[in-house]
Amino acid sequence: MNHKITLETALEAANILRVMCDSEEETNKLLRERIHQLEMVLIEHNIAIPDYEMWHGEFPTV
Repeated sequence: MNHKITLETALEAANILRVMCDSEEETNKLLRERIHQLEMVLIEHNIAIPDYEMWHGEFPTV
C-alpha cells in the first residue's frame, strides 16, 4: 500500500502541531508565574518552603 502525504496535508499537520506547542508553552509560562507568586506569598508570611534552597539557591529578599 502506498501512503503519500500531500503538501497541503503536511502543512495542515505542521500548523496543528505548532498551535499545540504554542498552547503548551503558554500554559508552562503561566504555571511558572503562579508558582513564583505562591513562593513570594509563602516567604512574606514566613512559611517554610521545603527544599526551596535546593531548587533556587538562597531565599530572595522581599
